[in-house]
Amino acid sequence: MHNKIKTNICIGFDTRNSNIHLNNIIIESLNCLNIYKCINNITYITTPCMHFLIYFLNYINENDEKIDKQIIQQEEYTIHKKSNDLSYLKNFHIQNNKSVYYLYYSKYDQYLTNEVLTTNGTPLQQPFNISIQQHIEKEKEKKNSHENNNFIYTHMEHIYAYNSDQIYFDYFIYSFEMLYNYITKLFHNNHMMMDMENIYLDCSNGIASLKIDKFYPIFQILKKNICKFNCIEGEHSILNYECGAEYVYRKQQPPKNVPPIIKHNTKFCTFDGDADRILYFFFPQKGEEIKKKIFNDGNEKNKNNHTDININCNMIYNMIYNNNNNINCKDNNFHSTISDFSKEQMDYYDANIDTCKNNQIAILDGPKIICLFFLCIIKMLSHIKLEELKEEIPIIDLNIIHTAYTNSAFLNYINYIKNNIIVSINIFKYININILCTKTGMKYLDHLAQKACIGIFFEPNGHGTIYVDINKLQKWSLSLHINYDLSFIALQKYLLFFNQTVGDAFLDFIAIELSLSILNITINEWNNFYTPFPSMYININCPKHILPKIIPHPKHEQYLIEPITLQTHINQIVNSVDQQHGRCFVRPSGTENLLRIYAEAQTEQKMKDILDKARTCVLHYIEHIL
Repeated sequence: MHNKIKTNICIGFDTRNSNIHLNNIIIESLNCLNIYKCINNITYITTPCMHFLIYFLNYINENDEKIDKQIIQQEEYTIHKKSNDLSYLKNFHIQNNKSVYYLYYSKYDQYLTNEVLTTNGTPLQQPFNISIQQHIEKEKEKKNSHENNNFIYTHMEHIYAYNSDQIYFDYFIYSFEMLYNYITKLFHNNHMMMDMENIYLDCSNGIASLKIDKFYPIFQILKKNICKFNCIEGEHSILNYECGAEYVYRKQQPPKNVPPIIKHNTKFCTFDGDADRILYFFFPQKGEEIKKKIFNDGNEKNKNNHTDININCNMIYNMIYNNNNNINCKDNNFHSTISDFSKEQMDYYDANIDTCKNNQIAILDGPKIICLFFLCIIKMLSHIKLEELKEEIPIIDLNIIHTAYTNSAFLNYINYIKNNIIVSINIFKYININILCTKTGMKYLDHLAQKACIGIFFEPNGHGTIYVDINKLQKWSLSLHINYDLSFIALQKYLLFFNQTVGDAFLDFIAIELSLSILNITINEWNNFYTPFPSMYININCPKHILPKIIPHPKHEQYLIEPITLQTHINQIVNSVDQQHGRCFVRPSGTENLLRIYAEAQTEQKMKDILDKARTCVLHYIEHIL
């Protein structure tokens, strides 16, 4: 270590009660290895924030184009912990609050009753050039000169206040402000004003309860009131219990404690416990049906596609080509809020208000999030002004990655969009749009996304992000002479707003709200991009010694390569029930002694028929092997 900070071990956790005990074990283990001067206990932090923070600290001094150097040059942004960093804890029911303070600010530092620090932090541009001895002397001077001796210095072995997750929030607030300025310049939309909008956020009794408030400046710009529910309010607030993105996706029903609403089509958003997955949902109006919207005027079916595609081509045209979108760039004295929707507030509402008690909700999952972001990217690219080019121009890849579980209606929709824009929008002559299926698991989607110049990936459960190779993108822009084009700069800022390390529910949430504004569409219009086919998957117990004999395709798992006889029987089942729209595949679980069977079809009854027959077929195969 000598006298400079050369490394930094970051430790953080979510809201489970076991975390403080486990944290102490890690600290003691590191101390046994004589590692203690560089331990940074962040305590409560989202998983995506931790990923970003590690990346940021590792590459802040590198020439990494994914890190915006402008924010590092802003002296008001600091890398040190501050006295009020944990002030939010008083609003929630957190066990062992005092222990969290000691972990965050280090047990080596002694405090009086209010347990606060006096430091204001150290500028970001010099985080790896902090002299420990100089820092000690500086803090001593501050302590001696400070009229309120709340902080009593003991020694700096632990380097208290080295950094916190505030870097993440400062960075992306600054990034969003720049992005929003470019968007408002690009789409000249000051003739329209956004109204205040309430969004009801299911925090899954998790870390989002504590941290989403830190993005308040962004919600102020977007004019959104964030009404949180399923926050950490007491012993009954169990992480992910009957709430959260996974629950909503698997059960296809709303989480518990949904606030009564007066308006239908009100936006609801749900995160998972550690804030890396996101889904939207809403209650369709009673009697409302999602109408079939077709591309060929007057025709009932699109003969060139696998199935009907439920989308209005005029809506696509308006979203992409209409400059006058509903993004406000004026101040109309609106003030957004972030609030907890408590039980007392829920009791205030008349219990007889129609809140769709049948629990039928429309869910906007990962594939629909992909569609939204894809259309937003198309819109920005379509506004780039191209010169006449005679030289050969390099082509970049835009990869959209999905798994075998992705609904076929999504693929039909994306392929239709792709086939139309490559002939109608000039710049797409220089972009390869690749729609790729890969194996189930984030590591496979992540790998394919990082190969491309622009990679968009989301699992159906809402876990995903957009990656961009900014060096490739900038070289491409130079060859097209568009590097100073306002639309291209806005596109760069838009892509870099996404977490470049992992799926991030917070940033995806903000990007979704911005994208809806850019495209000037409601949640109902977003949902109507396409209507998914009825689909379902089931699990079958399978002996461990049989699992290796069930071998799906090594690249995409859409069918079995072994045993061929089993795959042949599945093909026959699908063809007999729904040859045009049906689909079914079998794959072993990667973590349990289970086989998963997925089926989809034009109707729910046909889907169930395929699933039942495929299940019987698989069970017969297992019995035969046994």
